[in-house]
Amino acid sequence: MEFMVHHHQEPNRTTARRGNLMRSIIALVVVAPSTPLLARQAPPPASAPASAPAPSGELPAPGLERLLPELAALDAKVLSDRLNELNARLKVISDEAAPLRQAIAAHEAELAAVTRRTNLLDSIIKARGDGPPLPAPPQPAQGPPLDQWLDQFLMAEPKSLADHLAAQQARIKALNDELTPMRQKLAAHEAELPRLTAWVNFLDGLLKARNHMPSLPPKPPEPSAQPPPSAPSQAAMAPSNAAAAPQADAKSAATVTFREHVSQLFAAKCIGCHNPDKAKGGLVLETYESAMAGGGSGRVIVPGAPEQSRLFRLVSHVEEPEMPPHESRLDDAKIDLIRRWIAAGAPADGGAAAVGKVSPAAPRVVFEPAIDAVARDPDAPPVPTALPKDTEVTAAHAPPARALALSPAAPLLAIGSEGCVLYYHTDTGERLGVLAFPEGRVEHLTFSSDGTQLIVVGGQPGQAGSVVVFDVERGARLGRFDKLYDAAFAGAVSADGGMIAVGGTNKKVRVFDLFDGARLQEFTAHNDWVFAAAFSPDGLLLATADRAGVLFVWEADTGRTVHNLSGVPAALTGVTFSGDGATLAASAADGVIRMWEMEEGRTLRQWQAHNGAALGLTWSGAMLATCGTDGVVKLWNPDGGPIRSCEGQGDWLYRVVFSGDAKLTAAGGWNGSAFLFETDSGKLIRTVSTAP
Repeated sequence: MEFMVHHHQEPNRTTARRGNLMRSIIALVVVAPSTPLLARQAPPPASAPASAPAPSGELPAPGLERLLPELAALDAKVLSDRLNELNARLKVISDEAAPLRQAIAAHEAELAAVTRRTNLLDSIIKARGDGPPLPAPPQPAQGPPLDQWLDQFLMAEPKSLADHLAAQQARIKALNDELTPMRQKLAAHEAELPRLTAWVNFLDGLLKARNHMPSLPPKPPEPSAQPPPSAPSQAAMAPSNAAAAPQADAKSAATVTFREHVSQLFAAKCIGCHNPDKAKGGLVLETYESAMAGGGSGRVIVPGAPEQSRLFRLVSHVEEPEMPPHESRLDDAKIDLIRRWIAAGAPADGGAAAVGKVSPAAPRVVFEPAIDAVARDPDAPPVPTALPKDTEVTAAHAPPARALALSPAAPLLAIGSEGCVLYYHTDTGERLGVLAFPEGRVEHLTFSSDGTQLIVVGGQPGQAGSVVVFDVERGARLGRFDKLYDAAFAGAVSADGGMIAVGGTNKKVRVFDLFDGARLQEFTAHNDWVFAAAFSPDGLLLATADRAGVLFVWEADTGRTVHNLSGVPAALTGVTFSGDGATLAASAADGVIRMWEMEEGRTLRQWQAHNGAALGLTWSGAMLATCGTDGVVKLWNPDGGPIRSCEGQGDWLYRVVFSGDAKLTAAGGWNGSAFLFETDSGKLIRTVSTAP
């Protein structure tokens, strides 16, 4: 009985589906009544001539009764794939048609001008006849300009006029020869365009209509006159199969969840733009809740309906703007993962089968608490004691030494590499250990004032950024700060070790408490990437500088703006305070070092320090060190007077630092080397590599 009921209901369902589909088709035909609509036929290839006969708009026998069921039964993915192909072809036509029209217009304008000149020249030759040229008048011709021009033509050699006429006629022929194929190609595009547009509209409407209909059950097989004796009857199998298949499909689809699968895809391909810092289009894909909330144009995910979900349509390139921007389309497996997740009801995790059964979002990790403190000998210099000397990270060449720091309390140099930090003994050049930084590329390094901690700033450009505090001796992670969505560039630690400031491509500067990870301040006044930051020696002021040449000085504890030192005509690359905090110095991409006094923010002095960009600077006592793209480290008096130059290295130097006693000066170079100089003499005493 159950089998009989199932089959009696089937014609009613099919009839209803056909009715819905027919109404969709009628609506689409009304929109474009002048275009023959035949969705089963592929559009003509790009090379098809414009004169190719258009296919008939009549449906093939036996007509609608055969075509409608076939359209209704087509898999949605088949329709979506075909729609993608048609949209791609439309884009090709649009991209080609615009320059064709411009070229044709330019050719036609030139053709008209050349034709007029040719006709005029032909008339002049005929009017002159074959007579000899008129001799030049003994004195310059007088009278109106027109009379002077006429005299010029009468004095011209007949052969010269004839040659010029032939050249003009040849140019007319060349223009016509070039115009003919361009006009033919444009005509072919214009003939193809309305048909493609109609097909795209039809398929788009068909997909939308299909989203409101349940899928047709599979067509039962034709009954067999003599079923195999061992096979169960179709009547016995049909009910169980009909019930089991949807359950199996639902279970398979439900295994795709946001937190276990989709969030990883978003993190790799989408978070760079759709994070809380940037929120392009108002959309944030960091958490399940923010993704389901949508963006400025509303919801982008419709649970159970991938083809109605704007997010799916953008990543599958059915709708513009295509996502991810400026990249190729995601591979089919990734797009199918998003499709299956939405089709299953867009579950948050394994415990939430669909929207409405959402588990609470996991709290955002801002800080990883410090590990239990271990007693150390206060008289022993803080150097690595138990770190591996080698790393599994491999590189084809030594990466540039963008980040380096000298310990203020030990003979220790830290250099940033790809995915790790390398420790070297400054007296011997021996590698003391490798500190893993799987977050990505190291952009900035800073030791705490007692040398027991190393703050590492970096990440993967365009994807994620991290600020991690390490115990120098053991290499243990003491804390990780605020999740970033692009690589951070700037880092600074207050002299008392209580605060850390971080800046980068999000154009924000955030200040954290180094002990508990609490965010103390957030500065949002910068309108460009923040390249540098520095605390004053007393920790009361924080200076931040950006790529647009804007420098702010803030009260670190209150967030109040003390000085806005904008107006530098080049990107600022580094900032540093004098030992008494009364003066601030900055390096810039124009090679100039600038100084301001902090009482009123007045400019004290500036001077051209480097031929090329000045990329880094640091202050120690009464001495300032700078480096730049000219490959030279230079030492200066606070008044801008030169002290000495260290031995030139002939390549870009990114950063320069002093040791705690200022006896050593270190600089990191583009060629993957860090150079140690004797400060008093400027002599190079050691070179170490960033090669992991």
